[in-house]
Amino acid sequence: MARIIVTGSDGQLGRSLREYREQGEVRYLNRRDLDIRDGASLRNILKEEKPQWLINCAAYTAVDAAETSRTLAFAINGEAVRTLAQICKETGTRLLHISTDYVFGGTGNLPHAETSVVHPEGIYAQSKRAGEVAVQDSGAGIVLRTSWLYSYFERNFFRTILRKCLAGESLRVVADQIGTPTWAGNLAQAIWHIVEGVTPRAGLYHYSDLGACSWYDFACYIRKLAGTNNCIEPIGSEEWKAAAPRPHFSLLDSRQSRRELNLGAVNWMEGVECCYRALLQYENGTYFEREYK
Repeated sequence: MARIIVTGSDGQLGRSLREYREQGEVRYLNRRDLDIRDGASLRNILKEEKPQWLINCAAYTAVDAAETSRTLAFAINGEAVRTLAQICKETGTRLLHISTDYVFGGTGNLPHAETSVVHPEGIYAQSKRAGEVAVQDSGAGIVLRTSWLYSYFERNFFRTILRKCLAGESLRVVADQIGTPTWAGNLAQAIWHIVEGVTPRAGLYHYSDLGACSWYDFACYIRKLAGTNNCIEPIGSEEWKAAAPRPHFSLLDSRQSRRELNLGAVNWMEGVECCYRALLQYENGTYFEREYK
């Protein structure tokens, strides 16, 4: 029987978790294995496996599309998480649920602590906040907020910018939104430390890499690692004209959480470097040949 179950295992965090713990005591469930909206199937799995922990990485993450898909976003990020938390409570399974810095509206210029007032703007952020509340109401486990998650797997900011840099494309990147890029590999290691260590109190925690930058700064650092000289133009949020609002300042203060959970952390630039090196090893050189040669 699995000691730990990971839902949403096909996403970048789920895949990163698998990089550090393969099958065995961990059972990885992707969307085909389990739709977290299916409470009956989830209850059967937990009763059969009797895991100590369920790590929920399943989420609706299409920030802009959520603006016209409110029902679906809330069904996955809110209602399904409430059901999941209730079932975990019933079966004695500890829940670790992933949330986001987007629950903060981005006003002010000080990092947001775990106790800071939230002000989610946009359907995605509001639906994620609904999931947080559901877990906290249940007392079944912990909510772990993170920020600007990226990995060397497909479809994220890091891979998109790297691909465009290597292709020599000119870019326009938002420079007035401030946060902390967090490598999914670092978050995955932090999660394994949490679930394999002393059982933490139920509640809300923050974890991200350290430091602050804009999306423009992030893109420029990726370009530096790639060794290209393509043009990256800084622009304002109003020029990007995204469908959903983004926080202008969503820096997470994770000091209290790191002390309580005994977690280390690195500067975001070190995280990007580690991700870049890991990409080269993961792809064994074929990424660049496949995409650009």
